[in-house]
Formats: sequence, structure tokens, C-alpha cells
Amino acid sequence: MPWSHGYCVSTSYTSDYYRELAPNWLDLAVLLKGLRPPREIEGSPFQYLELGCGTGLGLCLLAGAYPEGQFVGVDFQPDHIVQALGLARQLGLKNIHFLEADFLELDKNPQMLKTSDSPTREFHYIVAHGVLSWLSVQVQQALLNIVSKSIALGGVFYCSYNTYPGWLAMSNFQHMVSLERQRYADSDLGSALSAARTNLISLLGSQESPLALLQSSPRLFDELQSIARFSATYLAHEYACEHWAPLRVADMHKLCTEHKLRFISSATLPEIFDDLVADQLKPTILNETDPIIRQTLLDFATNKYFRRDIFVRGIEVMTPSYATQLLGGLRFRLLEAPRVEAYRFPTCFGEILGHFDGCHSIELALEGGPGFLSDIQTSTGEAMGDLLRALALLVHVNRIGIDRGDAANQARESSQQINQFITTQMQEGQSYSWLVAPNIGTCVSFNLVELICMQALSDGLKGDVLTAFVLMGLSGLGIELTRPTKEPISDASEQRNLIESLVENLASHRIPTLHSLGVFPSNSKD
Repeated sequence: MPWSHGYCVSTSYTSDYYRELAPNWLDLAVLLKGLRPPREIEGSPFQYLELGCGTGLGLCLLAGAYPEGQFVGVDFQPDHIVQALGLARQLGLKNIHFLEADFLELDKNPQMLKTSDSPTREFHYIVAHGVLSWLSVQVQQALLNIVSKSIALGGVFYCSYNTYPGWLAMSNFQHMVSLERQRYADSDLGSALSAARTNLISLLGSQESPLALLQSSPRLFDELQSIARFSATYLAHEYACEHWAPLRVADMHKLCTEHKLRFISSATLPEIFDDLVADQLKPTILNETDPIIRQTLLDFATNKYFRRDIFVRGIEVMTPSYATQLLGGLRFRLLEAPRVEAYRFPTCFGEILGHFDGCHSIELALEGGPGFLSDIQTSTGEAMGDLLRALALLVHVNRIGIDRGDAANQARESSQQINQFITTQMQEGQSYSWLVAPNIGTCVSFNLVELICMQALSDGLKGDVLTAFVLMGLSGLGIELTRPTKEPISDASEQRNLIESLVENLASHRIPTLHSLGVFPSNSKD
């Protein structure tokens, strides 16, 4: 059997960060279900394993944000691990290890996960983001065996994967890609992707006069159009793996149960609250007592295409009083939260309209700085259930963050050094778009246009000189200003208006927020 096991290895995967993998995010999701999380106190030491870590960017950023943790990343592609090791070395990280290993090999010899700083290796957190539904059945079993052997009792296993029914339409495209790859050599993967897309589009007709395929899959037209905005690297890894197969939730949960792993929650916070489904769906879904059937009905009702599931090995249900104590000790802080006339939350259930007074009172309670949940409840007078739901929705849309309190102190200096390295790499053309925010134990998005505008502000530039500086910086890197539709902006007046708007937002909101989160050094002690 080839070493690739049918996985696409012709190119390295894209480097990215996923907020749901952060330890404090996973702890919050577990607590919202009334269960004991792996860490009861922020800042406690822990062990963290990522299976399928890719080039290691996300894991390195987490290692910077959580110096009290020990992180291990595993990937079977040598190019990925070489890049990950180089990045960890350049960032000066001492609490992270990378291992080039096949899951089949690692299943036979889990001792490979042990390192000199931990002779016994039981992980409080194990994550596998976007890996399982691209693997053969044999390799899937090996991955779950590794989790079962390596996870600590009470530990959390996060696993995200493609699922049905959301992928039914694009499964047609993936099937055509697999057929076109037989026509084109692997070195011409781009032609296979393009041919599959062109041929399928030609069979759809139009939105006004749909042909049979579009009638049966109404979303296919929009989805085939949308993939044009993705990089060839992403499309290759998404669609060109031989064993690509979305997993139905019932099959996935059964597999995990066989490995002593019990599903408890989604890591997508609104999905923890089943009662957010539309009123007409509630009788069917909320009255269903079988957990697997209930999740299946939810997937059908929301046309689910991607799940972020949390499993645990051993459940400890806390007493209500102790659960209240742990929840009350959670800290939150206000992020970029511009005034709104209504709180609208995009979720898989559709757009949820939040209770304005409740959401607004939470944000008002945090305007003076981070606060404990118990203090927020006292300030707002909200019932605990309503408060938790509103907080989860506000965290989901990045209006509020999970504050690390004093635990962030030891992470702040090293995180800022990491951010300095990343921004330097961005200036040299590296496609990074995340910076470590140690005060909230996660990362924030940050792009090259923002970086160049910050430099212009720092240099005291204004007006036409500032606009020219930004455009020159982008041009030197071969980057154009674009509209939300990805169309390049060539009109000088439109370019200036966009840059001025961005600079104004940076100066008044974005930069102060980045300082308050510990992303960049600040004289403030919040």
C-alpha cells in the first residue's frame, strides 16, 4: 500500500487557525453541558495532542498562548512536519513537539507520543480537525484507537468532519473530480478540478430554467460558483483524496462509542442549545429522546455539512452547586462590539434574533473591563440559563471573549514576540492572517492591509500620502484592494475612501482592542 493511503500528498495543506481548538473554548462548551472540564482552573498545566496537525501553525499559536501546556502535533506528511519544526524553532517555542508518523504505525506503537518531559503521556485534549472524513476506514479506525489509548480519563476529544445531508450536492462534484483525475496525471490536478466544475455547470441550466440536476440539487449552482474563491491547494485537499466520504452523525457516534468515547456536545456554541431551532421543528426534535436520532434530525433540519463534535472518555456530572461555582468563576471581556440596533446571530438554525436588553446589559457590564460570570449575573439580573445562552451567542460572533485573567501574564511577552515574527513574515509575503491574543487564549484575524495601515498611522501619515503608502506597500507584494465580491478596485477615489474608512476604524476601535487583548505591547494593565 502506498504511504499516502489515498490521501492527497501532491501539495502541502494550507496553514490556518481554528478557534474551537483552544482549550478554554473546549472547557466552556463542556461546562455549558453541566460537565466537569479537563481544567477547572485557568492556568492549570495540561497535555494537548493534535492528530493531523498539517504545517503546525495553529498548534504553534496555541502553544504560545498557553505556555503552561505541553503540545504534541502528529502528521504523516514529511513536508508538513519539516515546516512545523522550522516554525516552532523560529518562534522559540519550548513546549511543543512534532512527530512524523502514520496513524497505522502510531496505533501499533503509541509509545512514540512520549517525550523526555513526559514519560507518561495521557492527553487532556486530543483534537483532529478536518481529518477523519478524508481517510480510509482502516486509517480512521487507527486514529480512534490512538485517541482511546492516549486520552486521559475525563479528557476531551474534538473531531470535526464533513457530514450529510449538506454534502449531498457537492458529492457530485467530488465524484467528477475523482473521475477526471484518472484522465489527468496528479501533476495536473488543477485541470481535473476545472474540468469537473465546468462540465457540471454546463448540466445545470440556469436559476430561471433549471435542468434536472439543478432541480434535484438547488444549492449546486451557488456552491460550484463559490469554489472559485478557494485556493487550488485547499481544493486539492478537500476534493482529491481517494477516500473522501462525509460521515453521517449516527455512524460517527457509533464508531466513537466503540472506542469508549461518548458524544456530549458541539464545539459550535449555539448548537449546544437545541431549543434554538425554528418553532415548527421543535415538536419533532425536542421530543426525541434517542440521542443519535435527535442529532440526525438536527442535521437534516439544518442541512448540516460540517460537524465539530466533542467526545469525552468518562463523564462526571457535577452537582448543581459546584457547576454554578465553576461557571461563576469564568471570566469574559468585551471585544470589538460596535453599537447595534438588534442582536442578530448567524447559526446553522438560521439567523437568531437575540433579546436586545439581555445582550446589551451583558456588554454594558463588561465595558469597564473583564468580569466574572457571577458578577455579570448580579449586574444584569438575568436568569442563569438565559445568561449562558446569550453569552454563548456573543462569544460565537466575537463580540465577547473568554478572559484568561492572571494566567495570561506568563504568555503575554512570548505571544507578542510571536506576533512580531508573524507580522514580519506577512511583510515578506507569507500568507499568515492570525495573531496570538494571550488575554483571551485564542487568536484574532489580522490581514496585510491592516498591517500596512497601522504602519502608516505609526509614521504619522495622513490623507493622500497615507493612501499612496498603503497602495505602494500592497503593490510591492502583488496585492490589490478588492470589493467584498473579490473584484479589484481600480478607481482612485474608491481606493482612497476604502483606505480612509479602514484607517479610521483601526485608530478608533481595532488597535485599542488589539492592545487590550495583549496582541501588541501596551502601557495599559488590563
